Amino acid sequence: MKESNTVSSVDSKTVHSFYVSRLIDSLENDYKKWEIKYCGGGPGWAWTEYYSPEYVNSNGVKLQFAETLNYTGAYIDGAIGWTIGFADWWNPFSYRTRRLRRAFNKMKSYLRTIEREKRTQKLIKSL
Repeated sequence: MKESNTVSSVDSKTVHSFYVSRLIDSLENDYKKWEIKYCGGGPGWAWTEYYSPEYVNSNGVKLQFAETLNYTGAYIDGAIGWTIGFADWWNPFSYRTRRLRRAFNKMKSYLRTIEREKRTQKLIKSL
């Protein structure tokens, strides 16, 4: 009997590769749709988190990528469903890793520039 190409027949490395590719695709093509969130847990405790737009597939499953203080990965229907590994993030010999880091840097730079322009406009309007 021939095995069908279902979710159960795909190994975890392939699934992981699909998620990394989808994350890179989101960063490269939808970087203007990502959002920045400033978080704080107390005096001197502050960090920045980044969230992609929500993607809904044909089955109605929601997928959203995030880079937070603790992990970089994906929310699947609102719960953490996948995280990227250290090797995928820092492998100096991988083209995909280099592409991922460049895409993140481009997205972050864009969002910071937009935030800086908004703050500048508020300062100008307050004069």
